[in-house]
Amino acid sequence: MKRKSTSKIIISWIATGNDFKNGSVNKTGPNYAMHRFFYTDAKFHLLLHAETGDPLYQKNAEILSSSLKKDFKDHTIQLESIKIGDVISLNEILPKVSQLLLKYEEYEIDLFISPGTPMMQVAWVMTHLGKIGNTRLIQSRRPEHSKNNISEFFTTEIIPSAIPYFILIKENSKTNKEENEYIETGIETAIFRANQISGIDNINTLITGETGTGKEGMANLIHSSSSRKSHPFITINCSAFSDELLGAELFGSVKGAFTGAVDRKGLFETANGGTVFLDEIGDISPKMQQSLLRVLQNRTFMRLGETKEIKTDVRIITATNKRLEEMSYSGLFRSDLFYRLNQTRIHLPALFERGENAIKQIVNQKSKERSGLYKKPALHLNKDAWSLLTSYRFPGNIRELENIIDELYIFKEDENITSMDLSPLLKSTSSKENTRINTVVLLKDVIRNHCKSTLEIHQSKAKTIKALGISINTLNKYLED
Repeated sequence: MKRKSTSKIIISWIATGNDFKNGSVNKTGPNYAMHRFFYTDAKFHLLLHAETGDPLYQKNAEILSSSLKKDFKDHTIQLESIKIGDVISLNEILPKVSQLLLKYEEYEIDLFISPGTPMMQVAWVMTHLGKIGNTRLIQSRRPEHSKNNISEFFTTEIIPSAIPYFILIKENSKTNKEENEYIETGIETAIFRANQISGIDNINTLITGETGTGKEGMANLIHSSSSRKSHPFITINCSAFSDELLGAELFGSVKGAFTGAVDRKGLFETANGGTVFLDEIGDISPKMQQSLLRVLQNRTFMRLGETKEIKTDVRIITATNKRLEEMSYSGLFRSDLFYRLNQTRIHLPALFERGENAIKQIVNQKSKERSGLYKKPALHLNKDAWSLLTSYRFPGNIRELENIIDELYIFKEDENITSMDLSPLLKSTSSKENTRINTVVLLKDVIRNHCKSTLEIHQSKAKTIKALGISINTLNKYLED
């Protein structure tokens, strides 16, 4: 990789088994050796600690950091904790380190990959091959394996093979890495609420928002920050199944329960201890609503074709792009089920509502991710292209934006993007939205819905009237109309 920056940093994990010996700091360990034999012109060393919840690990991390600072006074060392519940889970590690590298994209980055678990090392290699950050891979050889009996440091060059490793890893992944990486701009309230919710177990959460706004990723964020993070996170799209098949998916079945039924466990049994995410919950039938209500009330269920009750311990997170509250008023959705699902709520605004800065940040992030996948330079948009893109309404939200980026990578010969390149993509993807906009809608309904949406985002009438520039009496009037 071409390295243009004039400022370098070093990043490494703490090697729990080698940076400590007999309960004390090991001054022949990898991070000490790196400072002694390799640290030259780096601006600082970012020392990473996997925060697993064990107070002893946190204490050791602080002791190692303090010891390095004391012995290498002219070296700058920054200790940073990253929440990782499972230090051998690539699915958990890779998104965290990818986001970390994007924070330091203005630096040349030496990734000291020797310390850490094998999966931590794999994650570093993948980010390097994916060109996430201006990185170089550094390894060390321990003194006992060195001809000179001292620690040796060397760079590692990796030549990508023809095997589509990104695709293979995604196929084996339990969660979608991209869905779980968030640009916080424009959804600060949603992120804050998710972090608050994650710390409270057994509380149900309803996530609302248009299609493509990242509801599954938000559910995964709650799960991965909770005490259930070491247990399964399982998702299902409720609208994709008939009643029988959805029941079999959720509750399991015994052979003969219905045509084609086999003995199998359902998601509530498989995910025991973890989280079940039910997407498009507004599409389930009244019969399925009743079955789900029973699970929420009693934390028990029965496999289809069986009368034996099975206990389950799962957190249930649901999502919809429909107005469940209004559906419950009209009898289309059980009100008792709605209130159980809606113990806490998170609303994700449309991509257009998040503002220009969010759109630009997401474009840059997705472009860098796909740069490695397509083995092409990151996209470069000129001023007119940015203006066109940031003024577009994105009826398909983030998912539509990702599709646009994919089309540019596939069909555009170089990375320089103009408004002429974007125009056909935006026009074709917005045809359905244009049809919807041309439909006659009463002005008072538009105002009322906008006020409700803004209130859902801010969760406070005081903040809502400030955002809308109206009085509290005017807001109440629109909400009551």
